[in-house]
Amino acid sequence: MFRGLEKAVGAVALALAFAPVALGGAGMKIGAVEDAAKWGNPTAKMSLAKQAGLDTVRMTLQWSAGQSAPSAGELLNTKNAADAARAAGIEPIVSIYNVGSSSTPNTADSRAQFAQFATAVVNGLPSVQRFIVGNEPNNNRYWMPQFNADGSDAAATAYEALLANTYDAIKAARPAAIVIGGALAPSGGDVAGSAKPTHSPVTFIADLGSAYRVNGRTKPLLDVFDMHVYEDHSSLSPSFEHPNSKTISVPDYGKLVAALGSAFDGTAQLGSTLPILYGEFGVETLIPAAKASLYTGTEPVSTHAVDEAWQAASYAEAFKLTFCQPNVIGILLFHVSDEPSLAAWQSGTYYADDTPKSSLVRIRDSAAAARAGTITTCPDRTAPTVALTAPAAGITVGSSVVLSATASDNVGFGKIEFLVNGVVVGSKAYKPYTFTWNTGTANGPVAITARAADAAHNTTVSAPTTINVDTTPPETTITSGPSGMSGQSVSFAFASSESGSTFACSLDGAAYAACTSPKAYASLAAGAHSFSVRATDRVGNVDPTPASASWTVVDTTPPETTITAGPAGSVPNGNATFSFTASEAGTFECSLDGAAFATCSSPQAHTGLASGSHRFSVRAVDASGNVDATPATRTWTAAVPPSNDAFAAAQALTGDPGTVNGTNRFATKEPGEPAHAGFAGGHSIWYRWTASATVAVTFETTGSSFDTVLAVYRGTSVSALTRVAANNNAAVGVHTSRVRFTASAGTKYSIAVDGVAAASGAVVLNWHR
Repeated sequence: MFRGLEKAVGAVALALAFAPVALGGAGMKIGAVEDAAKWGNPTAKMSLAKQAGLDTVRMTLQWSAGQSAPSAGELLNTKNAADAARAAGIEPIVSIYNVGSSSTPNTADSRAQFAQFATAVVNGLPSVQRFIVGNEPNNNRYWMPQFNADGSDAAATAYEALLANTYDAIKAARPAAIVIGGALAPSGGDVAGSAKPTHSPVTFIADLGSAYRVNGRTKPLLDVFDMHVYEDHSSLSPSFEHPNSKTISVPDYGKLVAALGSAFDGTAQLGSTLPILYGEFGVETLIPAAKASLYTGTEPVSTHAVDEAWQAASYAEAFKLTFCQPNVIGILLFHVSDEPSLAAWQSGTYYADDTPKSSLVRIRDSAAAARAGTITTCPDRTAPTVALTAPAAGITVGSSVVLSATASDNVGFGKIEFLVNGVVVGSKAYKPYTFTWNTGTANGPVAITARAADAAHNTTVSAPTTINVDTTPPETTITSGPSGMSGQSVSFAFASSESGSTFACSLDGAAYAACTSPKAYASLAAGAHSFSVRATDRVGNVDPTPASASWTVVDTTPPETTITAGPAGSVPNGNATFSFTASEAGTFECSLDGAAFATCSSPQAHTGLASGSHRFSVRAVDASGNVDATPATRTWTAAVPPSNDAFAAAQALTGDPGTVNGTNRFATKEPGEPAHAGFAGGHSIWYRWTASATVAVTFETTGSSFDTVLAVYRGTSVSALTRVAANNNAAVGVHTSRVRFTASAGTKYSIAVDGVAAASGAVVLNWHR
């Protein structure tokens, strides 16, 4: 928007051109910041701007250290874009600034080069009348250093010198050219030692004025002051003011005018009456799924991008506010079309493919109304409307309650404040207009109202809503439960001092969990236990002192013992190893073949067991001394062959006559062993006897417990024996055996005892002459 800048020739005409315009005057211009026409089809790009209702476009030419003129190609591109703008009825502006802080023109030589560069730009662009010098010199991204080593200002002082040099150079080249300076970022930290040193615009303007006064300059530095007026993020209303900081956005106009007046009034440089350009303002929109492929990267959460209807309303609101600010001559939107990188700006009226957003029509119509002087009435004396939508009247709340409101205004309101009994407890500056009030120590009835104020400070307070605040917590009591000693199952009953309360329980310090009375626990471990319960009333107040109880569980349940591994049935040896477990921690006691139980551990091993049936028992004893009354038991048979089972291990017989006792139980028949006395047998045992003289000798099994067979052999191998004598029954009806033969002195005889049909039992072997 440019008011009163139509024609200016000479100093007097220029002063008249920038004189403040009456509030609400017609002729406002609304533009955009856009370089696309330099790199694309300039006619088509300027046509897009025109269709969006824009009549001004700012382009850039960036200076790098060492340059005294732009490249011929870039200057030509810019000239073509400027000429296309003029042809479309659009005012071109060119911004001249360094590419970044690495090429800050803060020396005499670099400032001289920059001024030469600016002169070349002015001479090369005859269709351009307005030139901006610098870009956000209060931001470390574009200008360094911001501060001197002692913490004093460096940026404004150096920028003042650059502005003076460049102003004089541009005016020398073309006296009618309009020099715009400042182009300040809307906020800054003013902290010299920070990681990102920046100046707030208020501080930077003050430092700029100080440098100007110290230098004693008798000519102006600039004809128009450029201020970038972005809000803190896109969700904020353009009417959101910053009364408690040095940030400057659209509604902070009074703060900006005051800063300029303080800096320059009384000098050759206009101050409080200096024309102001809002050189950048943007509201980013969310990208619909259908257009997502046009963009890359990720939208920073901090931008708070909005829908297109909100963007349209925000731009219209910004136009209305600017329309009623006397010194402000223009506002430039950032951009015409979106940047395709989501990390950059999506604040245009067109998507990245130059198709229009749904916000374009309202933005275009609002721009036309501003130019026609019909967009609003100045000054704004219409107060907002505001209504409290929550909470509902008469409800009872606890420690917190959500407050909600709606408001509207003919221009726009900055925020909604929420008041309790007339005292502001919170505010919200963007949708949804809700705030959670932590009630603190309040109790009883309170009156809640909402207040909305517009940028002209017109204020409305909603009708009050009365609610009841209850911040008194309930008292919890345990009405029954164990004390002292108990079994492994317990139950607690409890109550609250307030009806309708809910409860949360905790056992042994665990996290509280919802519960109801009575609360039962089973299978508790032996030992000390604790129980706590707290009530929460209907409005969320929690008992800060839960009711609690402590007791000791006595374990009276014996453990269960299980044998997990060990012999069963018949095993061919006298060894046995058992593994076992219990249903709870403790110790074990073991018993073998009915012996007294004795302490043991798993695994438990037994070796050298006699042949025959065996029985192993084990019982667990828990930590409370409870003994398993039903020990785990395993029976098995140790099938241990007799020591003289094998031919090679035959038992030596001594004496004459003699008797030996033995058994063939679990004995085996060896491969190659003959059938004794013609019977297959199967449980043979062997004896070895050496004749002391040549004599007739008798061997018999009288006294044995089964039907025996008996055989005598000569030879040294079980598979190569010579039978000497053999017998089944000694006589009719006698099942023991007898053989008689003449033995030769010094000869070794092998005697085999087996059973008919694999019979086995106790063996008695007798021999005599």
